[in-house]
Parts: sequence; C-alpha cells; structure tokens
Amino acid sequence: MADALEELESHALGKRPAAAAAASSSTFASGPAKRARGPSAAQLLAEAELELERSKVDVDVMDANSLKGLILHVEKQINQNTQLRMKYADQPERFMDSELELYQALKGLHAVAAAPELYPVFVKTRCVPSLIGLLAHENVDISSDVLDLMQEMTSAEDATPDDLLVLVDALLEHEAAATLVDHMKRLDEAKEEEAAAVHSTLSIFESVLEARPDAAVALAQSAGLLSWLLQRVRVRGFHAIKLYASELLSMLLQQNASNQAYLGATCDGVIGLLTAVAQYKRKEPQDLEEAELVENLFNALSSALSLEANQVIEICLIEMIIFNQTATH
Repeated sequence: MADALEELESHALGKRPAAAAAASSSTFASGPAKRARGPSAAQLLAEAELELERSKVDVDVMDANSLKGLILHVEKQINQNTQLRMKYADQPERFMDSELELYQALKGLHAVAAAPELYPVFVKTRCVPSLIGLLAHENVDISSDVLDLMQEMTSAEDATPDDLLVLVDALLEHEAAATLVDHMKRLDEAKEEEAAAVHSTLSIFESVLEARPDAAVALAQSAGLLSWLLQRVRVRGFHAIKLYASELLSMLLQQNASNQAYLGATCDGVIGLLTAVAQYKRKEPQDLEEAELVENLFNALSSALSLEANQVIEICLIEMIIFNQTATH
C-alpha cells in the first residue's frame, strides 16, 4: 500500500481535489451542526447550486493527473481508517470521523465512471484491489458505495470495449467475483437497500460476461456464482432479482459444456432447475416479466440437458419418482 501511495504522489500534480460531499446516512448521522442563526431557504438553495456547479467542473476537467490525485486521497483515507479501527476497535467514536472522510473520498471517485477513457490509468494505480477489499468493510455505507462505483464503471455507456476490458480483467485478476458472491450472501433481500445491492452485483456480473465471455467458467465455478443463482431461482414467487438470476444462469450454461457438467455433477443443478420449472406446471406467468423468467429457466434446462450425462441424471430422477409413486399405492 505504501509503495502505491508513493507512486501516486510522484505522479499527482496540483492541488488535491476536494472529495464530493457525502449523502446523509444512518451510519454517519450525528445530528445537524449547531448554528448561531439558521440559513434561509434561498441561502441553502444557492449553496446547493454552487456545489452542483463545482462538481460539474470536477468532472469536466478530469484527466490522468486529477484522477491520480483522487485515488491518492482515497488510499490515504483507507489507510487512516484501517489504522484507527485497529487501534480503537472498542471505541467507534474515535474512528467515525475517518469513516466519514473515507466515504466522502469514495463519492468523489465516482467521477471516473464519466471518463472511461481513464480506466487504464485507474487500473495502473492499483486502486482496484483496495476497493475490492472495502467490500468487506464493517460499515455498510462504505461497502455499498464501492459496489455502486463498480456498477457505474462496468456499465458506463461511453466506455469503449478496450477500456472496459482493462477494468474487467483487473477485477478478475484480483478475484473480485468471489468477493462479490460472498458479499451477496450476506445481504437480506427483504430490505430494500440490500435488495438493490444484490441487483447491482448481478449487473456487474452481466457486464463482465459481456466484456469477457470466456470468464463464464471462472465466474460460475471458482467464484461460486452458479450455485448462488441456482439457489435463487428455486425460491418460490416472482421477484426482479429472480428474473435477473435466471437470465445470468441461462448465459452461464449456454453452449458451455464445462458449466453444464459442473451443474450436473456438483450443484444438484438438474434437480434445482426441474424444481424451478415445476413451479409453473399448473400456473401461468402473470405478466411479460414472469414469462421471460420461465423462458430463461427452460433455456437453462435445455442447455443443461444438451449434455448426455445430465440426461442420464434426469432419467434416473424420473424413474425414482415413478418408483416412489408406485410403492405408495
């Protein structure tokens, strides 16, 4: 980390850009600052407009040097927060200020998503592993913001295939996929914000697959994504995340013999897909989105059964069902 900071300091020119103001959150909220006299509505509006104009200028003038300055600031805040957390593990009030500063620094880094031509510079600064590490941060606001940043960068509409590939390869090199799957496992979809985080994570995986189709095996097997998706589509009821999961599942299995074999051999995948499809044995999809879900599930099952070994598994399952039904009569 120290070497990375020294390298950034040697390249960063000019005054370090100020981090964008952080949005209020439950984790950081400590009440409004006391003022001798409250500002008028007009003053508040003027301040907000001024801050907006400043943020626009930051994005417009971003270049390699200003990006390095932003990253240098983020790395320093990560180091400071890590040190304070270790030193005052039982005294949260001693590291909360550093937590807020880190959050603000990360917000400023979102500007790079609007300048995808700088992705190669971003990757060379070795900031990617630092951000991946923050996905495990105890402060959910920080981990969520890193997730949002990754989602914005991987789905940037102005990114060229080459620039996006640089970023995707860096994420894969530093095992971001496995970290993202582990992060999803800790989220509770019953909570709106955490469900949105799951959706953002699936969006990152989709962007990775589109940029690097040959990463399908690594994502499905090494990172554990196939198992997570299979468990998600087996859950009864319709949900937007279930629809997204079925789409990715179909993508991972389509014309991929390795993933098809892995599904049948190690994931109880054929059983899982049959269970998911069976939910619509006597039920019609309620709308176009649910119909798309069913289509994705059948496509995934069709891909899985294109492998002869999985066909044998299906036949054995059918014979077992028939035997059990006969034995009970």
